[in-house]
Amino acid sequence: MNPTVQRGRLLFMIAVALLILERLAIAGLALSNFNTQQLNWTSVVLPLTHIAVAVFLIFTSDMLIYWLVIMWGIITTSSFAYMLVDRYRKLEASEQSLFFSKYLPAWWPLVALIAFHLVITLCFLMPSIRAYLAYQRSKSDFVELPTPQTPAE
Repeated sequence: MNPTVQRGRLLFMIAVALLILERLAIAGLALSNFNTQQLNWTSVVLPLTHIAVAVFLIFTSDMLIYWLVIMWGIITTSSFAYMLVDRYRKLEASEQSLFFSKYLPAWWPLVALIAFHLVITLCFLMPSIRAYLAYQRSKSDFVELPTPQTPAE
Protein backbone atom coordinates (compact mmCIF):
# COMPACT_ATOMS: atom_id res chain seq x y z
CA MET A 1 0.00 0.00 0.00
CA ASN A 2 1.54 3.30 -1.05
CA PRO A 3 1.52 6.37 1.24
CA THR A 4 -1.39 8.04 -0.57
CA VAL A 5 -3.59 4.98 -0.08
CA GLN A 6 -2.51 4.71 3.57
CA ARG A 7 -3.34 8.37 4.15
CA GLY A 8 -6.68 7.86 2.39
CA ARG A 9 -7.47 4.88 4.58
CA LEU A 10 -6.71 6.86 7.73
CA LEU A 11 -8.77 9.87 6.62
CA PHE A 12 -11.62 7.64 5.44
CA MET A 13 -11.84 5.72 8.70
CA ILE A 14 -11.68 8.92 10.78
CA ALA A 15 -14.34 10.63 8.65
CA VAL A 16 -16.68 7.62 8.76
CA ALA A 17 -16.17 7.19 12.52
CA LEU A 18 -16.96 10.86 13.17
CA LEU A 19 -19.96 10.69 10.87
CA ILE A 20 -21.32 7.61 12.65
CA LEU A 21 -20.82 9.22 16.08
CA GLU A 22 -22.58 12.40 14.97
CA ARG A 23 -25.51 10.45 13.52
CA LEU A 24 -25.78 8.37 16.72
CA ALA A 25 -25.91 11.60 18.74
CA ILE A 26 -28.63 13.00 16.46
CA ALA A 27 -30.67 9.79 16.80
CA GLY A 28 -30.15 9.81 20.58
CA LEU A 29 -31.33 13.41 20.83
CA ALA A 30 -34.39 12.55 18.77
CA LEU A 31 -35.18 9.57 21.00
CA SER A 32 -34.87 11.71 24.12
CA ASN A 33 -37.42 14.19 22.68
CA PHE A 34 -34.84 16.95 22.89
CA ASN A 35 -36.49 20.31 22.17
CA THR A 36 -39.81 18.75 21.02
CA GLN A 37 -43.06 17.65 22.58
CA GLN A 38 -43.54 14.45 20.59
CA LEU A 39 -41.27 11.81 19.11
CA ASN A 40 -40.55 12.17 15.41
CA TRP A 41 -39.57 8.71 14.12
CA THR A 42 -38.07 10.17 10.95
CA SER A 43 -35.50 11.93 13.12
CA VAL A 44 -34.54 8.54 14.55
CA VAL A 45 -34.69 6.29 11.49
CA LEU A 46 -32.98 8.65 9.03
CA PRO A 47 -29.70 8.92 10.99
CA LEU A 48 -29.70 5.15 11.50
CA THR A 49 -30.05 4.58 7.75
CA HIS A 50 -27.19 7.02 7.19
CA ILE A 51 -25.08 4.91 9.53
CA ALA A 52 -26.04 1.77 7.60
CA VAL A 53 -25.00 3.40 4.31
CA ALA A 54 -21.65 4.51 5.79
CA VAL A 55 -20.96 1.00 7.11
CA PHE A 56 -21.92 -0.44 3.73
CA LEU A 57 -19.41 1.94 2.11
CA ILE A 58 -16.69 0.68 4.45
CA PHE A 59 -17.24 -2.92 3.42
CA THR A 60 -17.94 -2.52 -0.30
CA SER A 61 -16.09 0.65 -1.41
CA ASP A 62 -18.81 0.98 -4.04
CA MET A 63 -18.64 4.17 -6.11
CA LEU A 64 -22.41 4.68 -6.20
CA ILE A 65 -22.58 4.48 -2.42
CA TYR A 66 -19.55 6.82 -2.23
CA TRP A 67 -21.36 9.43 -4.34
CA LEU A 68 -24.54 8.86 -2.32
CA VAL A 69 -22.63 9.71 0.87
CA ILE A 70 -21.22 12.85 -0.78
CA MET A 71 -24.66 13.93 -2.02
CA TRP A 72 -26.08 13.27 1.43
CA GLY A 73 -23.32 15.46 2.90
CA ILE A 74 -24.14 18.27 0.47
CA ILE A 75 -27.86 18.04 1.21
CA THR A 76 -27.31 17.91 4.98
CA THR A 77 -24.92 20.87 4.92
CA SER A 78 -27.33 22.83 2.74
CA SER A 79 -30.33 22.12 4.95
CA PHE A 80 -28.50 23.22 8.09
CA ALA A 81 -27.22 26.33 6.27
CA TYR A 82 -30.77 27.10 5.12
CA MET A 83 -31.96 26.85 8.73
CA LEU A 84 -29.30 29.40 9.74
CA VAL A 85 -30.17 31.77 6.90
CA ASP A 86 -33.86 31.44 7.73
CA ARG A 87 -33.19 32.38 11.34
CA TYR A 88 -31.20 35.39 10.13
CA ARG A 89 -34.01 36.50 7.80
CA LYS A 90 -36.55 36.32 10.64
CA LEU A 91 -34.57 38.83 12.70
CA GLU A 92 -35.53 42.48 12.71
CA ALA A 93 -33.22 44.91 10.88
CA SER A 94 -31.80 46.20 14.16
CA GLU A 95 -31.13 42.64 15.33
CA GLN A 96 -29.43 41.69 12.06
CA SER A 97 -26.65 44.15 12.81
CA LEU A 98 -25.89 42.13 15.96
CA PHE A 99 -25.92 38.81 14.11
CA PHE A 100 -22.19 38.01 14.38
CA SER A 101 -21.75 39.27 17.93
CA LYS A 102 -24.96 38.12 19.62
CA TYR A 103 -27.01 35.61 17.61
CA LEU A 104 -24.41 33.52 15.81
CA PRO A 105 -22.64 32.54 19.07
CA ALA A 106 -26.05 31.66 20.54
CA TRP A 107 -26.72 29.33 17.60
CA TRP A 108 -23.37 27.56 17.88
CA PRO A 109 -24.78 24.00 17.61
CA LEU A 110 -26.22 24.77 14.19
CA VAL A 111 -23.02 26.49 13.07
CA ALA A 112 -21.00 23.52 14.34
CA LEU A 113 -23.18 21.07 12.37
CA ILE A 114 -22.75 23.15 9.20
CA ALA A 115 -18.98 23.25 9.63
CA PHE A 116 -18.78 19.56 10.54
CA HIS A 117 -20.74 18.33 7.53
CA LEU A 118 -18.91 20.70 5.19
CA VAL A 119 -15.52 19.44 6.38
CA ILE A 120 -16.55 15.77 6.23
CA THR A 121 -17.98 16.17 2.72
CA LEU A 122 -14.83 17.92 1.52
CA CYS A 123 -12.76 15.22 3.20
CA PHE A 124 -14.61 12.53 1.24
CA LEU A 125 -13.73 14.38 -1.96
CA MET A 126 -9.99 14.23 -1.26
CA PRO A 127 -7.91 12.31 -3.84
CA SER A 128 -6.32 10.12 -1.17
CA ILE A 129 -9.71 8.79 -0.06
CA ARG A 130 -10.65 8.09 -3.66
CA ALA A 131 -7.30 6.29 -4.09
CA TYR A 132 -8.01 4.18 -1.02
CA LEU A 133 -11.47 3.22 -2.27
CA ALA A 134 -10.04 2.37 -5.70
CA TYR A 135 -7.41 0.21 -3.99
CA GLN A 136 -10.12 -1.59 -2.00
CA ARG A 137 -12.17 -2.19 -5.15
CA SER A 138 -9.13 -3.51 -7.02
CA LYS A 139 -8.43 -5.97 -4.20
CA SER A 140 -11.94 -7.35 -4.48
CA ASP A 141 -11.76 -7.49 -8.30
CA PHE A 142 -8.81 -9.85 -8.30
CA VAL A 143 -9.98 -12.59 -6.01
CA GLU A 144 -8.17 -15.73 -6.98
CA LEU A 145 -10.48 -18.45 -8.15
CA PRO A 146 -9.49 -22.10 -8.22
CA THR A 147 -8.23 -23.22 -11.61
CA PRO A 148 -10.87 -25.07 -13.56
CA GLN A 149 -10.16 -28.72 -14.01
CA THR A 150 -10.56 -30.18 -17.44
CA PRO A 151 -12.49 -33.40 -17.59
CA ALA A 152 -10.41 -36.50 -18.22
CA GLU A 153 -10.81 -37.90 -21.70
